[in-house]
Amino acid sequence: MQYHPSADPACVNSIEVPSCCSSAHASPSHSWSVFLICGRSISARPLRLGETAAAGGDPAKLFVFGHSSGCHLAAILGANPKYLAAVGLSPSDLAGVVAMGCVLAPLEQATTRFTIDELRQRWPKSGEASTFATFDERLDSDPSRFIGPHMPPTLVVIAEAERFFPAILEQGAKFVRRLLEAKRPADVVIVPGSHMNSIGNIWQKDDPTRAALLKFIANPSAAGASSAPSPQRRTGAPRRTARRRAGDRGGGHLGQPSLPIGPAIHDR
Repeated sequence: MQYHPSADPACVNSIEVPSCCSSAHASPSHSWSVFLICGRSISARPLRLGETAAAGGDPAKLFVFGHSSGCHLAAILGANPKYLAAVGLSPSDLAGVVAMGCVLAPLEQATTRFTIDELRQRWPKSGEASTFATFDERLDSDPSRFIGPHMPPTLVVIAEAERFFPAILEQGAKFVRRLLEAKRPADVVIVPGSHMNSIGNIWQKDDPTRAALLKFIANPSAAGASSAPSPQRRTGAPRRTARRRAGDRGGGHLGQPSLPIGPAIHDR
């Protein structure tokens, strides 16, 4: 994995976003390709797997890594098939997703208080109407609503100083738990530092964040293997009851009860 101090808009297989922040991507090295994305929405630029091979990478080992607002985008690409489908791909074409430094269920607080129909009625007067073209686009932007067996292996990375405010650890742990329940590889890793300095030295060989990424890239299917639920720990009726209740209140696709947690994107 090689580090570059600024995002290169011409980088093959990068995912272009209209308001990309100054950040970094890790370029193809050996048999992997890793790209960090940043910004606040996803553009229609295609992800061209054929160009990965031409650049010396392996299109079967394409990873997406996002930090801060890019964390949210990376999670959306892995969870909501809509965005990759627009360029003829699916989440299964990704070897893995790394989401670092954001909450992963931005609509939980709203869907706890109101039904989807109530939120739709309130949408024209909401402050988010200027950010998202439609209410349905806002729903599509919440990765926790699309968790399922279609998702690639996922690693949630959290800086130690931002575990609780906003509730990045709480939402990240819930996100991973639901993936494990769907029998998908997933894990949470806590690294030293704060929101920004936890990623500031990623090019250094002894950096903990770098080590976490490389471990995941080396064997993404092993993510969370020691924490996967056993058949004896699964429950039946309570889960079905929770699924119905969450559906009534507009909760996630796996029917987990919603909790009032945090803003959409944590970005300092």
